Amino acid sequence: MDFTSLFNHLTIKADNLDLAMDILPQKDTLYSSKIVELDEDVKELKNLEFLMKKAIDKHNKRLKDEYSNVKGTMENVNEKMLYLLTEIDKMEPSKKTVHNPFTELKSPATRLFDRLEVNPAFSEQNTPRMSIDMYAKSPFAKKKSSTKLQLKFSDFEAEITSNQFDKIPSYIKGRLALHDVQNFLDSIVIKCFNSKYELYYKNRTCLKPSDYNLQLFYKEQSSYFEGLKFITLGDLARIMGKNVDKKDEKFLQCLRFLHIIKEARKNSVICYIWIEK
Repeated sequence: MDFTSLFNHLTIKADNLDLAMDILPQKDTLYSSKIVELDEDVKELKNLEFLMKKAIDKHNKRLKDEYSNVKGTMENVNEKMLYLLTEIDKMEPSKKTVHNPFTELKSPATRLFDRLEVNPAFSEQNTPRMSIDMYAKSPFAKKKSSTKLQLKFSDFEAEITSNQFDKIPSYIKGRLALHDVQNFLDSIVIKCFNSKYELYYKNRTCLKPSDYNLQLFYKEQSSYFEGLKFITLGDLARIMGKNVDKKDEKFLQCLRFLHIIKEARKNSVICYIWIEK
């Protein structure tokens, strides 16, 4: 850098210092009011932030309290329902209505064997109808199971009406139609219950080794829910010949909403309790 450039550079710095000396005395006058306004805005923003946080915390606490109350109420209702179901099963036989084991059940809705979607094995001609208690004492429990003869227990009867189906929220049923849900109930769920409890009460002497082992397994599981009739996710998979998929789960959600079955867990096993009465 030559002397001329250096001199010019020093001259610029000297001019800037002179300008600064002129401005600095006026600093308080120029910025004091703005700084005060900004400081007040900052305080107001902090106050608003505090109020918003307080309001959010209050809202979250209210939601948690409401959730706890609803959850507690649901648990109490479920416990009472299970207790009542257990007490009903313990009632004296004299207080229960005795049905003829082969009397056709009357229902205002369409009968099972009149619906085209139902498997032919459930037709009126070859399906004896009786209660489980009657079956356990009948000759059927001492005869070998026949692939042509599918017992149907009156303990597991449910007809879904249009009004009931319409009450299922859209996010649960999606595009499912009433006949889809009813057919799944008849040909999968009810068939699974019938198959299980037909085997459960079958006489040991007429069972194959594989069926006998399955019967022992069922009896071990009976302690899960004393006095209640239930099937497991594995039972459904055995009836369908495949694992339960998302579409099947949607059907089960509809049946749970209609209070036909209730989902429960025991020893990490997913169970479906029959609660339709």
